[in-house]
Amino acid sequence: MNRISILDIFPPEAKGSPDVAASGASPLPLFQSNLEGALWWFAFGYRVIPLVPGQKRPAKAYHPWLDDLSADAIRLHWEQHPDHEVGAVLDATQFVVDADTVEADQALQDLERKFGVAPALIVRTRRGHHHHFRLAEGTFAKADSHHTAEFPDRLDLRANNNSVVLTPSRDKSIQLLSVRHRDQLAQVDQNFVDAVFLHNGRPVPRPCAEEPEERPSGDRDIGALRPLLDSIDPDCGYQDWLNVLMAIYHETAGSPEGLDLADDWSSKGRSYKGRADIEIKWRSFSGNVARPITIATLIAMARDAGADVQAMTHERFRPCKTTVVAAPVVAAKTKDNPLRKYSLIGQAAKFEALAQAACPLLGDVCQRGEATVWYAKHNVGKTLLFLNMVSEAVELGRIAADDIYYINADDSSSGIAGKLGLLDELGAHTLVPGQGGLKAEKLEELLKLAVGNDTARGTLVVIDTLKKFTDLMSKRSSSDFANVCRQFVSAGGTILGLAHTNKRKGDDGKAVHAGTTDILDDFDVGYIIDELQITANPGEKLVEFTRLKGRGGGVQSVAYAYAAEDRISYAERLASVRLVEDADLHGIKQAEAKRSDAELVAAVTRCITQGINTKMALRNAVAEQSGASRREATRIIERYTGDDIGQHHWTFVRRDRGKMVYTLLNTDPAI
Repeated sequence: MNRISILDIFPPEAKGSPDVAASGASPLPLFQSNLEGALWWFAFGYRVIPLVPGQKRPAKAYHPWLDDLSADAIRLHWEQHPDHEVGAVLDATQFVVDADTVEADQALQDLERKFGVAPALIVRTRRGHHHHFRLAEGTFAKADSHHTAEFPDRLDLRANNNSVVLTPSRDKSIQLLSVRHRDQLAQVDQNFVDAVFLHNGRPVPRPCAEEPEERPSGDRDIGALRPLLDSIDPDCGYQDWLNVLMAIYHETAGSPEGLDLADDWSSKGRSYKGRADIEIKWRSFSGNVARPITIATLIAMARDAGADVQAMTHERFRPCKTTVVAAPVVAAKTKDNPLRKYSLIGQAAKFEALAQAACPLLGDVCQRGEATVWYAKHNVGKTLLFLNMVSEAVELGRIAADDIYYINADDSSSGIAGKLGLLDELGAHTLVPGQGGLKAEKLEELLKLAVGNDTARGTLVVIDTLKKFTDLMSKRSSSDFANVCRQFVSAGGTILGLAHTNKRKGDDGKAVHAGTTDILDDFDVGYIIDELQITANPGEKLVEFTRLKGRGGGVQSVAYAYAAEDRISYAERLASVRLVEDADLHGIKQAEAKRSDAELVAAVTRCITQGINTKMALRNAVAEQSGASRREATRIIERYTGDDIGQHHWTFVRRDRGKMVYTLLNTDPAI
């Protein structure tokens, strides 16, 4: 890592120079931007990493970011992402103690006094303080965390390979800084670290043995684990909860049955956020570790909770008399029904494991474990809306970013680059036909392979757009492609297809999906995304999802809005996407209906004045001049027909062969 001096960034005479704060010679550093803060901490000696705003989650994978870390790399990243907050990845010589309560803060001060430690860097947080230390040579520390509400006096710990949040990130500020570089931070030894762990009620930390233990085959009786788990409170604190999950993972060799057990146990706790959260953590575990958490941890935790673990772990058998049971006589079959070899009898458990409960994945317009299609005309924003919703889904723990596959087959080179950067930041996968050997015609084969090797479950595949992978005008081609998608979702995957609408709208003024109905017929859910014409806010585009088909879940309709200015970046437009509440949408529609009526009334009046006065001709002319549908034009003509000048604008008389001829009541087109 290239070293630069803090003085290169903030000379001694500059505001915010990191001179010894305690001496009063200079104020603590104040940063005007996240970039400024990132460069300062890099010069201070920290391995700086960008964080997703407000999430404490690194926006970049540790590697290759840390491998290529430099002041230039930092400038390049934060110039592109100025909103990213600032964090650091600790190395084996760093130790951060987090006190989140008054009790924890007092306990930390007592420990520091006992061992004669005077912290040189304290970062104030929303709930407490972070004390930064360096470890003496040969000292070992590891991470530890707790349920603050249950253990208010315990201290959360960050050590090697953990990330911490730094200033000027939200709710972070420097309370104390009395050194120029991390190498000058207060040093703590193994005695101090051990004392902190003992205060937390933990065993003292020691390095793992080099040789990993043999991984279980996964055939341990889950019934032996369940009674132990029944004695352990799922709200035992984060670190204990994590240890329980790792023990289950080790003892079941990471099997689906083990995941089910971990989810079932966790679901009994108050802090349970759903199975997706458990799955993300489960996939992060590894079976090849030097000293895994085993059933011994579960036994110890159950014993500490007062359980009779001896009775749980030793089965008592009573001898019984031997009984000889005659084998049943099975009538010989002379013929087999040809359908029998395809029977799934006895495989219910397998399909239950594959099944994904239908629950919201992307907003309320794409459900987990279903095939969904969104239809919209060009530039309505279907891809933009997907990117907004998928980012939210990852943030909410609905899906792991690594399980998302976005296939971009309908974009320019700059569009591909921009969306690739956004999804890279999220940690999701982008596939582009023609790149990396991918061909559009291989997609069906790839989906089938995912079904065959059981990797479809839990993944989301987004196809942008469908017409690049199948002929939507061909019933045979569309049906065959939809059949492959059906196999994928039956194996636990989720499909979202993006498609276009026809150029001409329907008689009701709504967009109409392009192609045959086979995709819509064979998918679970289909939506039309229509742009709503609004005049109140010309700088914003309003779009509405309307459900065409709802065999699965999803709302009937929902609206979103986003910035419509021409000269803004795609990232800015994405950041502007917002959900429009139903009440707000209703008010907007009412206001627009009044404005729309006024425009159409003026068009009808103009046409009648020009001599276009028979009903069919009038309807067609109004629709052509205003851009409204013929149905809407007919509605306006009929709504304002009558003899009451207070409510109506025109009337009609019948002429030869029943022809309706319109005349104006007055010339005022106002409603």
